[in-house]
Amino acid sequence: MRQSLKNYRSLVYGLIGVLWLLAVFIGYAYMHKPFTLNELLPISKAIWQIVIVGVIVSLAGGLGYRLLRGCTGQLLQQTVIQSALGLAILGVATLVIGASLGLLWWLFASSLLAAGILLRKDILSWWQAWAEIDTYWRNAGHFGKAVLLAAFILLGCTFFIALAPPLAFDALTYHLAIPRAYLLTGRVTYLPYTMFWGMPEQSEVLYTLVMMFSGLESAPLLSWAMGFLTLIALFDYAKDKLGAKAGYAAIAAVLAGETLMASLASGYVEWPAMLYGMATLIALDDWMTSKAHKSIALAGLFAGLTLAIKYTAGIILLGGLVVILLKTRENGVRKTLSALIRFSLCAFLAMTPWLVKNAFATGNPFYPLLYPSGAMDEFRLHFYQDNPIYKDWREMLILPWQATVWGIEGKTGYSASIGPLLLGLSLLAWMGWRTRSKSEQDTIKVAAAVTVTGLLAWAIASRLSGLLIQTRLYFAMFPAWAVLSAAGYDALCRQQAQGIRFGRLAGSLLLLALGSTTFQTAADWLIKNPILILPGYQTDTEYLANNLGDYFAAMQAVNALPSDARTLMLWETRELYCLPRCDGDEVIDRWFHDSRLYSSVQAILESWRLEGYTHLLYHRAGAKFIRQEGSHFFIEEDWAKLENLFNTLPSPIEIGGSYRLYPLPKDNP
Repeated sequence: MRQSLKNYRSLVYGLIGVLWLLAVFIGYAYMHKPFTLNELLPISKAIWQIVIVGVIVSLAGGLGYRLLRGCTGQLLQQTVIQSALGLAILGVATLVIGASLGLLWWLFASSLLAAGILLRKDILSWWQAWAEIDTYWRNAGHFGKAVLLAAFILLGCTFFIALAPPLAFDALTYHLAIPRAYLLTGRVTYLPYTMFWGMPEQSEVLYTLVMMFSGLESAPLLSWAMGFLTLIALFDYAKDKLGAKAGYAAIAAVLAGETLMASLASGYVEWPAMLYGMATLIALDDWMTSKAHKSIALAGLFAGLTLAIKYTAGIILLGGLVVILLKTRENGVRKTLSALIRFSLCAFLAMTPWLVKNAFATGNPFYPLLYPSGAMDEFRLHFYQDNPIYKDWREMLILPWQATVWGIEGKTGYSASIGPLLLGLSLLAWMGWRTRSKSEQDTIKVAAAVTVTGLLAWAIASRLSGLLIQTRLYFAMFPAWAVLSAAGYDALCRQQAQGIRFGRLAGSLLLLALGSTTFQTAADWLIKNPILILPGYQTDTEYLANNLGDYFAAMQAVNALPSDARTLMLWETRELYCLPRCDGDEVIDRWFHDSRLYSSVQAILESWRLEGYTHLLYHRAGAKFIRQEGSHFFIEEDWAKLENLFNTLPSPIEIGGSYRLYPLPKDNP
């Protein structure tokens, strides 16, 4: 009785104490206002976006967990594969529903809620599988902790950049502009004014899905999440197959690339492609060991999904075919042929929705490529496909060296900085080959086959079109290259002579490369300063103006025009921030096309008027760059006709030193 009375008093006193503390806190907050509405709204928005992306990834994980029959104690690489498969299914579902019934918020919300209830146990099991990640830090030595610390800083910086309004060039041109156009239109539909609509859109429809619920910034955040999944799978796979040190070296080889790190927060599709490239690699390795039909079918499905993100990511498909063929002697012709058929059919199945989409809209499954169709007439097709070859063919004989040493982010040619570790370590994977187990040898063989096939395909493709030299087009194979680099680091760590521990020397160089990228990424983060947006100390408009300069001023000028105005842009591709009131010059071919299709300036103006354009935004700096570079497409007659056009138009609004905004005459002058 006394114990019961004592417990009752403790409960009462406890409640009184908490209520009194809460009352004081509320009174203090009322007078001192620790948070204003302007501070709470951006934070609440960011939290909501994180929640939505987390819900989508979790739902995908639960779906994949059920389909692939996940189990407790599974490797994290399997947990990642499950989410990758689930995301692919959600993407196709968004395409089908969005194209048929429309992008109805309530329909997608109710469908996702129903799926979440149905898969609740699978989602919980999928989340429980992540408990293994806790051991990464606890079991890491000094070297591992140094790599993980750098990874934490890099992921943290890019996470906050992803939460801020997008800045990256291609995201503003089409990766995020297309999803926004879908949402403004209310359905997944043909967008004739952007040729990039015809490219595979597995990532873009996923971006559409999350943007439907939580706005523009959630798309780069989803891309960041898929990059995080890729890194986890890469580390876990390399650690499982080659040892812990190899796992740390694998993620360091990728994280040391400046362009790779920047892509995490850009809203591009490189990391989604790498996720499916990684999944393909894991499934191929499993098939090498088990010979299971399920594994080779899954490898084909993931290879097809990689292709469904970017055509050039199809090098993973080629790499898979090579891996299968290399096992012909061991498996026999019949089993090899069976594996090839399963692999290819599953890859084709994954790609089919995007081919059907293009065929229905334009009659060309591979629109905008191969032959004129839809909005791609012969002039535009010629402009896009007939790009001058980059440098001499002999450079392709040492492509990895050239791409590593001479590739610089934002510069012509390779246009990407991939760091020194991929090339520096991968060529060492052969050392100590005879001392490795068969499992290790199989892992290295798969990674080498995919990497070498990818590099050869890259070299050949670059001889077909100058655009195909760009490194970022082939990021899908980089997980395989990273695994090969991890094997090289592991092999070097095994070498010791005259008291010299070569592994320590290699580890120091590895950390130096990783530290350099960490410093550059942190510096970029400080320059952009996205953290100020979260507490409301900087508005989205101020952030965009500070980071995009004249371009964003031009977007503001376009948006300030009357509501019925529609602006055509010349030599400016980035249309995201003025949709639906503008059309970008997506591949800088609008003037090339119109000046050839129409014989005079008056005819060009009449065609623009019939298309509904009321204004022209001219990017002077862009046109000047193209002219000074000496484009083989534009001739002096084109520039003379352009000057004639400007002489015909009314006086423009000058925007900075880069843009002019012209009103177009309502009738022919």
